[in-house]
Amino acid sequence: MSVEKVGALNQSATDATTMRPVNGFGTGHGRTPAPFPPPTAPKVEGAPHLYDSLVLPLPEGAAADVPTSRISASYRTEAARELIEPLIDGRLPEPLIRREVETLLRRLADARRIDETDETAPERLPSRNAADAHFDVKGRLAATEEDGKIRLFDLYLTRIGPRQWEAAVFERDPSRASQTFPRPTPPVETHRLLFDPATGLVLACVAQKLPSPFAPDVAPGRGAGRAAAYAAIAVILALLVARVVSWPAAAIVLAAVAALTLW
Repeated sequence: MSVEKVGALNQSATDATTMRPVNGFGTGHGRTPAPFPPPTAPKVEGAPHLYDSLVLPLPEGAAADVPTSRISASYRTEAARELIEPLIDGRLPEPLIRREVETLLRRLADARRIDETDETAPERLPSRNAADAHFDVKGRLAATEEDGKIRLFDLYLTRIGPRQWEAAVFERDPSRASQTFPRPTPPVETHRLLFDPATGLVLACVAQKLPSPFAPDVAPGRGAGRAAAYAAIAVILALLVARVVSWPAAAIVLAAVAALTLW
């Protein structure tokens, strides 16, 4: 069994527009190999040798002297795009918000700053989007649209009770130099949270949404089914009495059954 040493690809001349090797198997045809990058070339944080053997495309019209840092940054952006969660029906996924909230609150708990955080009055909550809005900690969120475009959001956490917090999410406007209140648009998401500092987890998360006029507030239970059964029995008895005796007698029977049901 033979063991071969794996190393970086040999440096060769590259095309300035596509960054593809002109001759990837040597330096024949009178071409001069491209020089190695100087020792002071910028390195990629966390993976200094990740891009040594990559051939990355560049935008059209790019100059020949494109710095290595720009190439690396472009690749990191495209690689990170696959890790960003997509929007669901134009809304941020709730698990994405919960994870960011838990991360921010856990940092506060580790720094023992939760006990020092005062409760905020309702009129000053970020969800009101007032000029004097107050928040305790701020986070960032990112999500992708169907066409792959990345949208950025700001998440504001504010304490409203002993263990209750509000999370208000605003879409970030890149054209604005300062993301201060009042924001140009209302919050896209508002959540009320119940946080347990001992475990560092969000125990409950309730999103404030517009109520549906067609959905009942409370699901029918056994009491509603029992009442419907009594009403059906009363109607059947009243019809039988009306057919055998008379309608006044049927009305009396129907009233008696209704009284017994309510009692």
